[in-house]
Amino acid sequence: MRKNKFVIIILVLTLALSNLWWAYKLLDAGISATYMTENLKGHKEVLSQTMAILRVVARSNSTQTDILKAAPQHGSLVDSFKKDGFTRISQIGLSLNHEGRLIEVKPAFE
Repeated sequence: MRKNKFVIIILVLTLALSNLWWAYKLLDAGISATYMTENLKGHKEVLSQTMAILRVVARSNSTQTDILKAAPQHGSLVDSFKKDGFTRISQIGLSLNHEGRLIEVKPAFE
């Protein structure tokens, strides 16, 4: 009888620890999926802004103002600011020369 109680206690503890491990794994997977979703949203915004800029840059007569207006955040014009030689607009940084021509585009997360 004493041996049966010991085995039952060990099995209950093993089950409880197993459930705690699975709960931890489920929580960790949920956090990872949330982080990945936010990361993908940022990449999608960078891609959409870059594609919008490419349409403007492809024209030979595009100006700096045209390029800056082509990279809106969520469909509206946002304030831009200069940092590290790049004009930052939402998720991207644009490097423009003195003539207003686009030289380089960098995502904000680099």
